[in-house]
Amino acid sequence: MGAYEYQGTSCTCTVTTDAGASDTICSGTCTTLNGSVSGGTPNYIYSWTSSPAGFTSNDSITTVCPDTTTTYTLTVTDSNGCTDDDRVIITVNTFTVSADFSSTQTSGCAPLTVHLASDCTGFPTSHTWAFGDGDTSTDTSARPIPTLILAPTP
Repeated sequence: MGAYEYQGTSCTCTVTTDAGASDTICSGTCTTLNGSVSGGTPNYIYSWTSSPAGFTSNDSITTVCPDTTTTYTLTVTDSNGCTDDDRVIITVNTFTVSADFSSTQTSGCAPLTVHLASDCTGFPTSHTWAFGDGDTSTDTSARPIPTLILAPTP
């Protein structure tokens, strides 16, 4: 958040621009930039630019979908010509994790023992299996990974 103050012979104006909070997004997704201004004299002119260059917008709130980490600068000018700018950084995380699992047996007579295997990609740092009955497991060792026994309830 920045501030600009101008003192002329007949007026004093202060414009304070807020580009919003920095954010981290996954590659291939978008986020919203929420610019705002306080002080100064309405009507305001909004101008967004980016570094690396390539994005411009004249809206206070705008959606961006960067491919790489990008700094966005919002410059606001009030009706007296007072200006101020502020920056926000959108960090693009290109390392993604995909959660999935598989089982060699998915049906049979009760009680059915099912061995679950993690098919996660992206090198997740931990696994937690939740079985829906309050039981959990963090086992990631070789076969069998967690075992789920399905039986009919009386």
